[in-house]
Amino acid sequence: MSRFWVIAPFEFDAANPDEFEKAWQYDLDSGIISIGWGDLGDISTLSKEQLLEHICDTYKDEPLNAARNFRVSLHYFWHSIKPGHTVIARRGRKQLAAIGTVKRAVYYDPKKNPVARNSLGTPYSSHLDIQWAKSPRNRSFSKEVFGMHTVHKITENKYLALLQLDK
Repeated sequence: MSRFWVIAPFEFDAANPDEFEKAWQYDLDSGIISIGWGDLGDISTLSKEQLLEHICDTYKDEPLNAARNFRVSLHYFWHSIKPGHTVIARRGRKQLAAIGTVKRAVYYDPKKNPVARNSLGTPYSSHLDIQWAKSPRNRSFSKEVFGMHTVHKITENKYLALLQLDK
């Protein structure tokens, strides 16, 4: 049974869309999707509780609710997304960037994506290998259709509805 995941491959800033475009084009060309939080290092063996503690220790200025949200996205990325699952890459909350199929389970490699970096210059270091479909790509919607989380799952019905919206 396939699962469907929405992932923001890079923080979209409407004031600076070029940064997103560079990082996103690298993902498309390389057949990957990368997410941030590289400051955490390799978190592959951490339990949910250890992960939350590590996030709180690393990002001391973040409120606990934000740290919990980070944990949800990271835990999904590292422990729930599997080969064969469908990924919907989003640009902001109103645009579907592309759809692809996961080809390789998540892995840590801080040197894999030289383009995607956070505001402090830390590389995005968690990656999935993806076979990107040729379409749909760059589909904009008239309303917000994606949530705020970096990674979240959606139902097959929601996925099918996204393919039909604003055609």
